[in-house]
Amino acid sequence: MADEVKLYAVAEGSFVFRAKIALNIKGIEYENIEEDLSNKSADVLKYNHVHKKLPILLHNGKPISESLVIVEYITIFCPMLSHLVQFLSLSHVAPNVGQGISVLSHAAPNMGQELLSRPVLCCTTVKIALNLKGIKYENFEEDLDNKSADLLKYNPVHKKVPVLVHNGKSISESLVIVEYIDDVWKGVSILSHDPYERAVARFWAKFIDDKFIPAIFKVFTSNGDEQAITEAYEQLQILEMNSPAKVASSSEVTTLTL
Repeated sequence: MADEVKLYAVAEGSFVFRAKIALNIKGIEYENIEEDLSNKSADVLKYNHVHKKLPILLHNGKPISESLVIVEYITIFCPMLSHLVQFLSLSHVAPNVGQGISVLSHAAPNMGQELLSRPVLCCTTVKIALNLKGIKYENFEEDLDNKSADLLKYNPVHKKVPVLVHNGKSISESLVIVEYIDDVWKGVSILSHDPYERAVARFWAKFIDDKFIPAIFKVFTSNGDEQAITEAYEQLQILEMNSPAKVASSSEVTTLTL
């Protein structure tokens, strides 16, 4: 039986356009369902009940949300599309400024990877991934009030930590680093090999980074403001009702959200 593919989208928009480009290059036949965001359909509320946004790709009854997650999901089924993700993600990816650069001079001998970081949650996520894989690395504590030349060189776009430097090549953004670690080094699988479960993991990891963690921090920084507590509680409820452990069968999927 042929795959059933539906794309819930609006008539125009760069996020929807990305998904359509990927589907068309792959030669995938799909049903395009145009949505009115001022009057969202029951399907949108059902298939993306967290953000209630478009686009949504429905593949054999399984929904995938977030445009870049959708493009990556489509790419998995066609290796020839590996460069498509980079093209469609240009606005989100920093240039590979580390290419051809040797390992920092103060790195330990024969150590190919270094971590520019400080004790914050996003850095902890990367450290968990490195430890799960049994990778030895040199840790550099950064003072973000006085950023080092290395940090500015290896992450010139966002100038944030963590940054992983592997054999002179820099990778930024904690979740991108975690996926890189999972792809490069063997051992414990951080992400499932199932494309749908990988997409689910990416979705919830992004939700935790973009929604849940900021809401929790806001409670502490606002000295317990009632509105901040209410917002944090709402995000916590979403996690409890739709946690990765409930929506995915593989325990590997949840590792990315640690």
